[in-house]
Amino acid sequence: MNKTTLGNAIRIELKLNCQVRVREFSTKEAKTEVIFEMDERQKVVFPKIFEIKIAHETCQRCYQISSGYYEAVIQLRGNRMKIEKLHEKLKKYVEKRGGFIAKVDMVENGEDIYVNDKLMTNEFFTFHRLKPIRSFRLYGMRQGRKAYRNTYSMHL
Repeated sequence: MNKTTLGNAIRIELKLNCQVRVREFSTKEAKTEVIFEMDERQKVVFPKIFEIKIAHETCQRCYQISSGYYEAVIQLRGNRMKIEKLHEKLKKYVEKRGGFIAKVDMVENGEDIYVNDKLMTNEFFTFHRLKPIRSFRLYGMRQGRKAYRNTYSMHL
């Protein structure tokens, strides 16, 4: 961050109708001059030290990844080689479209794959001309509407 950007950020954050000139700054504070123009010939300059606090926020996608968020469960059962092959296709398909696989559970005769986006999961099965058994489970409300998790079961 440079001095001009920091000065503009301070001015915008405090909603000041003046110029903020940053003389020096660190990660904790900024030594500034706040300049008010009274008229064309007169300026009033106030030295001011501002404390800097950096807010760390997580984007929605990173939050979903860290919390293990998912909308769809794909249950693959049967031949281990076919399951691994389909799993790799799914992984590439999802990652190429900006999604993620939240987790994979290995079960006795296959695996359960948890995907963050149910629409993308639907598109995957349509694209590959696969016909899984679909079921839906209500898991809550989102913006006043019922939200469902989809389960796709396939025997390979």
